[in-house]
Amino acid sequence: MDNSRIEVYKIICGNKTFRQIAIEKNEGIDQANDNEVFNSIFSLFLRVLTCREVFSTNNTKLGLTLFHTNGEDPNTILSSHSNTQIIEGFVDGGPYDRLRKISERNNTTEFSTIDRNKIVTDRYYIYMYLPLGSSCGLLFLERKKGQDIHKPVEELVKQIFRTDRAIKIERYVPQSIIDEYKQNGIVDTFSFSKEITSTVPDGDNLENVEESFDVSIQIKPSEGSSYDSVENIMQQIGNFAMTIGNAVTRLSEFTKKKARITHDGHGYTFDVSEDMKIRPSVEVPAELHDEDNDVLYREPVKQFCDSLRQQIAEEVYPV
Repeated sequence: MDNSRIEVYKIICGNKTFRQIAIEKNEGIDQANDNEVFNSIFSLFLRVLTCREVFSTNNTKLGLTLFHTNGEDPNTILSSHSNTQIIEGFVDGGPYDRLRKISERNNTTEFSTIDRNKIVTDRYYIYMYLPLGSSCGLLFLERKKGQDIHKPVEELVKQIFRTDRAIKIERYVPQSIIDEYKQNGIVDTFSFSKEITSTVPDGDNLENVEESFDVSIQIKPSEGSSYDSVENIMQQIGNFAMTIGNAVTRLSEFTKKKARITHDGHGYTFDVSEDMKIRPSVEVPAELHDEDNDVLYREPVKQFCDSLRQQIAEEVYPV
């Protein structure tokens, strides 16, 4: 199993606190009882995720649910910790509306079709810190290699907390992670891309017509470079010129310019034509992975997220 990573997001509720939103959405709760107020928020998530129909967003064709057996309590899969104002556990998510085949690896002569109405899910770890007295919360979400469910999760969170105010979800990267990449990462690839319009002959009418082509070029330093040297390298290779069609074009004239920085075997691509910001995710230690079941060990990963939350609390909630 490839190591999962944790992506951190800020849940921004404008000028309403989570307490105010909970009271507005759950009339009749004891407003003086913090546990009851917080658990009313948890019940909103549980109601959606245990519904007969999966929660879905048509623009992504990804759905969310909480699979549980008849004798299994959903509260044991996704749980409320009202004393610390945390909701954490697992959600099941994945694609639907896709025709797929399924068979045994050693016998492909027998197979069946997964029709468009079926959803194929993986189990992801989710951790939300929702302090009742604040209008800003934290969402930690597992991302597996090559797949993630952040878009439907973002839509679910927005739907749960939306009142007469829009909810914003912003990606957040702890400064310590950014500093680690900047100090110890190796920039191993520079990429340039641009749409080129060229005049080409029309074979049928013997006339010239204009066509557009996407041109991409990669440059890889033989030994890699540090983050601090990126701007100098870009100035040097930006003068590289080539003939494309009838025009001579320099790399500095390409529309999109990106670089890839690698640290501990994980790469992250960032834009070097704008702010040079890098936004890597947080790697989950290998020992926290249950490889047999392709999930994270619940209690250890909760402790990992507790520690991460405490680590970034001063950045997100300055005194």
